[in-house]
Amino acid sequence: MGNPLGSHSGIHKMGCVYFSVPVLLPEYLSSLENIFVAYLFHSDDRGTHKINNYKMYRALIDESIDLQTNGISICVNSEIHHIYFALGLVLGENLGLNSILGFVESFSSNFYCRICRSPKSELQNMINECPETLRNEINYATDINTNNYSLTGLKELCIFNEVPSYHVTNNSVCDFMHDLTEGVA
Repeated sequence: MGNPLGSHSGIHKMGCVYFSVPVLLPEYLSSLENIFVAYLFHSDDRGTHKINNYKMYRALIDESIDLQTNGISICVNSEIHHIYFALGLVLGENLGLNSILGFVESFSSNFYCRICRSPKSELQNMINECPETLRNEINYATDINTNNYSLTGLKELCIFNEVPSYHVTNNSVCDFMHDLTEGVA
């Protein structure tokens, strides 16, 4: 078997979800020893839609809810401390984020933006943010109920919304490499 994480992995390609703790000092934050693997999966299972997001990430979501609700206990110098975790952001490259967050996976579709509800024709000429078109929990719920991704850009309800501290409309993160250094800038 070849390298399942390499660029020539073929049918052995693996997907990975990992996490970091953003309160670490900057010199420790990007160190590999402080980036933790949370979930590994066979990419073909996800990519061919054999397994939807709900089934694929169910165990990860349950664990995230437990870590936020119950936390963990650690003993330091004979003193027990309780630590609770919260899901702050789901980061990744644009296609991966659209995929796992339930948005359309084609950037040629009419409503491809995770942050706003503007159609592609407006997005291609937009210079300033239009506050009226930003996604929020109310219009997100309306769009999900519409159940028509060609009109909304939403393919499915985001499973990460089940984590109490998280909602996909507050996940306003962009892919720096694709959006800026290889994109508009």
